[in-house]
Amino acid sequence: MCGIVGILNYRNREPVDPELLRAMNARIFHRGPDEGGVLERPGLGLAMRRLTIIDLSSGSQPMSTDDGKVHIVYNGEVWNYKELRAKLEAKGHRFHTTCDTESVLYSYVEWGEECCEHLRGMYGFAIWDERCDRLFVARDRMGKKPIYYYDNGSTIVFGSEIKSLLMHPVVPREVNLQGVSDHLTLRYIPSPDTMFRGIRKLPPAHWMSVTAGGITLRRYWDFRFDPASDSRSYQECSEELRERFTDCVRMRLMSDVPLGATLSGGVDSTLIVALMRQMVTGPIQTFAVGYKEETHSELKYARLGVDRYDVEHHEVIVTCDDFIENLEPATWFRDEPVSEFAEIPQMLLCRLARRYVKVLLTGEGGDELFGGYPKCHTDRLAKWYHVLPRPLRDKLVGGLVQSLPFGYRRLKVAEQALRYDQPERIAMWFGSFDTEHKRSVLSPDLARQSEISVARLVQPVIARVPGARPVEQMLYWDLHAWLPDNLMMKADRMAMAVSLEARVPFLDHELVEFSARVPLRYKIRNGVLKYILKDTFRDLLPEEVITRRKAGFLVPVSPWFAGKLGQYLREMLTSSEARARGYYDMREVNRAIQLHFDRRQDFERELWTLLNLEIWHRVFIDRVPEPPAGSEALAVV
Repeated sequence: MCGIVGILNYRNREPVDPELLRAMNARIFHRGPDEGGVLERPGLGLAMRRLTIIDLSSGSQPMSTDDGKVHIVYNGEVWNYKELRAKLEAKGHRFHTTCDTESVLYSYVEWGEECCEHLRGMYGFAIWDERCDRLFVARDRMGKKPIYYYDNGSTIVFGSEIKSLLMHPVVPREVNLQGVSDHLTLRYIPSPDTMFRGIRKLPPAHWMSVTAGGITLRRYWDFRFDPASDSRSYQECSEELRERFTDCVRMRLMSDVPLGATLSGGVDSTLIVALMRQMVTGPIQTFAVGYKEETHSELKYARLGVDRYDVEHHEVIVTCDDFIENLEPATWFRDEPVSEFAEIPQMLLCRLARRYVKVLLTGEGGDELFGGYPKCHTDRLAKWYHVLPRPLRDKLVGGLVQSLPFGYRRLKVAEQALRYDQPERIAMWFGSFDTEHKRSVLSPDLARQSEISVARLVQPVIARVPGARPVEQMLYWDLHAWLPDNLMMKADRMAMAVSLEARVPFLDHELVEFSARVPLRYKIRNGVLKYILKDTFRDLLPEEVITRRKAGFLVPVSPWFAGKLGQYLREMLTSSEARARGYYDMREVNRAIQLHFDRRQDFERELWTLLNLEIWHRVFIDRVPEPPAGSEALAVV
C-alpha cells in the first residue's frame, strides 16, 4: 500500500520543480514510510511513498519497463497478479520482481486502456508512457483507493490525498460552496466533486488519459441488476455465495507481513474472522472498540467470537476526551469533511492494530451488497405512504411522529424520508438536514448560490439501472456514492494515517456482480435483513450475532453531548469564526442547539455535521494546513 503524487505540464512542458515534487511526496509520508521514489522527465514529475506488504526486498517504485519507455507509480494490491504474470510472460514480457506492481505495468503495456478490465483488486495508479507522451491514471472499480486531481488547462496535479495537491502554487485553497450545501444533506461530497473548489475526485471505475490535446475520462466498469436472475433457486445462490466469499477472504490473506482483522461483533466482521480461522494455522490478531457507556459498547458481541475462533483479541476503550482530542488530527488526515461519529473510534482502533499488524481485514460492504440496513425494509413502505392524501400524510401522520419524545430519532428520520420521491428519499436515509430544514438553516446568500435539492445528484446515478426496483436503486446508490465517498474514504484515511493497509473482502468486484444476480427476496426475507448471507454461513457464526438488531458502529455521542463534547460544540458553532463565514442563519443554528440540549428535538446528526464543517474550515481554510504535532507525516525525505 502506498501513496502517489504527480505533476504534468501537458501544454508547455515547462520543467517541474524537483523540490516541490519531493515536498508534496513528503506530505503523504504516512501512507508509505518504508520507501520513497521519484521520476523526473521534461514537464513531468511522479513520486510515491511505499508501505511494503508483498515482495519486501524488491518492487521499488517508480518502476519502469526494460526499454525505459513506460513508468508506473502505484498504490494498492491486485489479487490476481500471479495469474496476470503467467499470461503476460506467455506473451513475451519479462519480469524481474515478484510484486504486483510489475503485473499492473505490463498489463498496461499489453492491453493499453483496457488494462483495468484485467485487474482484480484495489488500486490508484499513474503510468507515464513516453512512447506517446501520455499520462494514464486509473482508480479501482469500487473506489477503495483514492485519486484526486486539479487541472488549470495547462497543468494537472494529482495524488492520493488532497493535502499534497494543496502544496502546488497553481492549486487554490478555496471552498466549494455547493459542497457546503451538499454536505449538509449527505454528510459527504459525492464524486467527482470535493469540498475544495476545482479539485476533483477521479470517480471509481474510471481512468483518465492526459496528453497535449487535453484530458479524457472514461468509465470502464459497472454492474446491473438482472431481472432474469429472479428465477435462480435459493440453493444455487447460497452455494455460490459460500464459494465466492470464501475465495474473497482467502485472496486477501496474501501478505509477507503480519495481518489481522476487525471483530466488531457484527455479522460481517465476525464472518471474516470465522473464515480466516479455517485458512490460517497460526495466531489471528483481532481488534475491537468499546466504551465505558455499556449501552453503546459492542464488546460483549465481539467477545463471543474470541474463544470460538481462538484469536488473540485486543480492545481499545474510547472516551469523550479521546474523541475531542482527535477531531482535528482526523480532519487533517481525511482532507474532506465526512460527518461520521465512528471516524475517531475507527482511527483509534487502527492505531491499536498497527502495534501488532500491518494489514487489517475489515467488514465494510456486506450491508450494501445484501440489504443489511433497516432502510432496505422500511423503504418498501414508501409506495403505501404516498397513497395517503398529502394533508393526512404530512399533518396527521407526520405531525404525530415528529411530536414523539426525544429518543425516537430513527422513527422520525424514517417518516421524513418517506415523504420524498425516490431520488431525494435515497439521499435522506443516511443524510443529515432534510431539504426544508437545510433551506431554513442556510443564509439567504448561500441559498442563492447553491442548489438545495440533492435529487440532481442521485437521479443521474440511479438512471443507470433502468428497471431496477426501488430498493435495488438504493443499493446501487450506496455502492456508487455512500461507500466510496464516505465509508471507503474514511476507512482509507484512518488506516493510512498510521501506515496500515485495510482490505475489504466484501467489495471484490466479482462478488459485487454476483450480489446483483441474487434475487432481492433472498436478501430480505420475512423481515430478516441480509437473510441469505446469515443463513448461508449460519454454521460458522454465533446465534447471538446472527439475531442481534442491526446497530452499526455505535458511538455514545448523545451522553457525551450532555457534557464536555456539548460544551465544545457550542463554543465552536457560536464562535466569531463560524458566524463570519456567512453560511448560516445563526438564529436557526442557535435554535437547533437549544432544542437539542433541552431534549425537545434530536438534532444530534445535524449538529455533528455543522461541527465537522467548522473544524474542516479551521484546519484547511483558516490556516495553512500542517500535519498534527507528533505525526509521522512531519518526516521529510
